[in-house]
Amino acid sequence: MAKNIEAQFEFGKFYHVFNRTNNSEILFREEMNRYYFIKLCKEKLKGIIDVYAIALLRNHFHFAIKIRSEEGIVNYLNSIDIKKLTTTQHQFLEKLGEDGIVHRLISGQFSKVFNSYSQAFNKKYKREGHLFHAPYKRSMIYSDNHLSQLICYIHFNSVNHGVVKNLTEDRWSTYPYLLKDRGAKHIFRGFVNADAVLDHFVSKRGLVDFYLKYKNEIIDYKEAVF
Repeated sequence: MAKNIEAQFEFGKFYHVFNRTNNSEILFREEMNRYYFIKLCKEKLKGIIDVYAIALLRNHFHFAIKIRSEEGIVNYLNSIDIKKLTTTQHQFLEKLGEDGIVHRLISGQFSKVFNSYSQAFNKKYKREGHLFHAPYKRSMIYSDNHLSQLICYIHFNSVNHGVVKNLTEDRWSTYPYLLKDRGAKHIFRGFVNADAVLDHFVSKRGLVDFYLKYKNEIIDYKEAVF
């Protein structure tokens, strides 16, 4: 069965959102690039999605997310000064109930992240043209086990690509943040729903045990699931 990498966003559903640069160009040249990317994600996506996992690699990124409920998104947007809402957010509130309205909201906000990052990146490094491959990819997650494997797959990306030898060494993966480092100033704080992730695995021990099992299985998760 063909995998759907341009899935429609729906209320309350889980997704794998991922993309890479054109021609495998470096996406994050400096540490500050990654900080800025996450800052943009917080600004554009906070309150409308819950983030379960992140991995920021040399030329691509992965997110595991859950779209919030209609009520949750409406309450969040109504709590913002109307003058600060984006056009996409205004349209969501005005056309609530229309088919595909939540997809247009989430997709539009992700596009704002990518466009803002690309413009800043091009200006700083004096480059031209599209930075990201288009369209960006998103696959719906259909079961709890599927979600568990996705989170694990995302966190193992840095190991699989030879960036680090141990998952806890990767500061731009949410794995260390889930297990130990959740200080008030951590870049993922207020954006990654660590409690929801640990509840999904029951506990930190459950998370680690699942990862140990996954690590020892000979499985090409990317091909098997996506």
